[in-house]
Amino acid sequence: MMIKADPIFFYRTSEIDEYVPKKPGLYAWYLYEPLSETVNVLDYEKLTDLSKKFGGMDIKLESNKANKEFGYYWTGSIKKEQSHDESKKLLDESDRSYVLSNFNLFFPAFASPVYIGTSKNLHSRLTNHVKYLENYEDLPSADQNSTEGNDKNFASRANRQNIKSHNLVFTFLVVEKNINGEDDGNARERIEQLLNGINQPILGKR
Repeated sequence: MMIKADPIFFYRTSEIDEYVPKKPGLYAWYLYEPLSETVNVLDYEKLTDLSKKFGGMDIKLESNKANKEFGYYWTGSIKKEQSHDESKKLLDESDRSYVLSNFNLFFPAFASPVYIGTSKNLHSRLTNHVKYLENYEDLPSADQNSTEGNDKNFASRANRQNIKSHNLVFTFLVVEKNINGEDDGNARERIEQLLNGINQPILGKR
């Protein structure tokens, strides 16, 4: 059985004004770093290091901080290693060009979101995210810890992980009304909580 859904597109931060409406809905940020045919093994390993960090495979988990929104408690740490030989096998084959070109078609569509959010005004929220991302890129970490609000929290977490605005793309879906045809922000928030609870994005709510 085919599941029919609205098409999902990914956008650069520079495309907010052109494509994002001033309407309510949900959105998600993704790491985006396509591989070129000139990429070498060390470049690839840097990317996988980043993706493991962004995707939650190389993070320290604190035992005394409960995620109140989603009800999860963590303790310990997770770290996944990939050897240089494994990386070399992935890139140094005769069909390298074919593999890389097709990899870029699937990425970031098959990647995990690093952040999922909801807003009454998608255009305003995404614009603010980018503004704070760019503002914080030159700030020391100590100056970011005092920030408040979802937009600033997202930006400071991203920057502490060395994620820059040019490393990110986003997607969104307009969700204006519930099944009764009414504007229902509570429904959007519940959808957001369900998606965050399942995906556990690394820059998500804490």
